[in-house]
Amino acid sequence: MSSFNRTISTLLFLLLMITLPMNSIQDSVLNTVVKTNTIRIGVSENYPPLSFTIGKDENGIPEYGGVEIEMAKSFTTFLEGIINEDDTAQKQKISITWVQVQPSNYIKKVKSHQVDLLMGGVSRNSKRSQKMWFSEPYFIFTPAVLFDRNKLPQSKYGEFFEEKTYRTLWDLKKLNNIKLAVKEGSVYKELIQNELPNVVIVDVQTNKIGLNKLKAREVDGFVHDSIFYDTLMHQKPGLYGSYILLKGGTRKEVLCIGLPMGDTIWLQTVNSWLVEVKRTGQLQKWIKKYAKGKL
Repeated sequence: MSSFNRTISTLLFLLLMITLPMNSIQDSVLNTVVKTNTIRIGVSENYPPLSFTIGKDENGIPEYGGVEIEMAKSFTTFLEGIINEDDTAQKQKISITWVQVQPSNYIKKVKSHQVDLLMGGVSRNSKRSQKMWFSEPYFIFTPAVLFDRNKLPQSKYGEFFEEKTYRTLWDLKKLNNIKLAVKEGSVYKELIQNELPNVVIVDVQTNKIGLNKLKAREVDGFVHDSIFYDTLMHQKPGLYGSYILLKGGTRKEVLCIGLPMGDTIWLQTVNSWLVEVKRTGQLQKWIKKYAKGKL
């Protein structure tokens, strides 16, 4: 971190101490992280390009890579800039403890203080907003479904078959008796129930299970988001032979960082760092590094 950025970080911390009650500082996650020299960050095990396991260390603990992993490390460096003075001989370091999370336990992990920050590809909705706070958005995307081409009806014209027009996820309203896999606890379950009421929804725990059910034809499609599928289809272009990728058109969702409700200092600290990584273009560099598809 540059001297200028460290100065800004220190001024931010001092401003927060001046403008908020002292008990807020003592109760903040920021205070706990500084005291313990550890921050617990919730991430997904298999959610490229955001986070994914790249192996295990010598103790058998999973190691991760991806956009959100770079973000987490950057935020930790930002925190170290707040708590350390430039002329301090021995710098205080903050270590990261990774905590695997799934959409079905996002709220529980935050409310029970099992994580200090929740990443893992967290999109906001009304239910989650009632139980946790969210940072400023850092990624905009659309819902998407990877759908079995064989389930799309075709019309015969002479010797050729022509597929009817299916351009977006919502065009699946034209079909009957289809099953879509959705990750349990995902914001997409409510969305599909509202927009495609005739669809049978099959809950799955992980991305791997959802894709395996699609491959085994236990479901006709697997609903996820455009971030995940753009990366997957770039890595495995052969999937286009059997499946069609239908996105959500003008429907937009956002990714945010989940935080404990009521912790103003922690929220402002996260947002101040997030503004800088977006302003400097660093976030786009990480996205370009890990998201090989066109996002």
